[in-house]
Amino acid sequence: MFTLHERHEVIRMKQEEDLYSKLSRSIAPGVYGHNDVKKGVLLQLFGGIQKKTKEGIKLRGDINICIVGDPATAKSQFLKYIC
Repeated sequence: MFTLHERHEVIRMKQEEDLYSKLSRSIAPGVYGHNDVKKGVLLQLFGGIQKKTKEGIKLRGDINICIVGDPATAKSQFLKYIC
């Protein structure tokens, strides 16, 4: 549940210009660049809800993401940050 203050903050934020870019830049701010990766991770954080089939199989809910790149390109930092 959101507090009243948090609700007002969300309402204020939705009126900001270029909110998508601002939120993506807030992911792992110590990592320079990689804007497409940050936007992809952000979309994963807001996507989907947990569902269960009649057989009890869980679908969606937990995010699944595969970040591929050369060593030392901040892949682990992104994942640690959003955890």
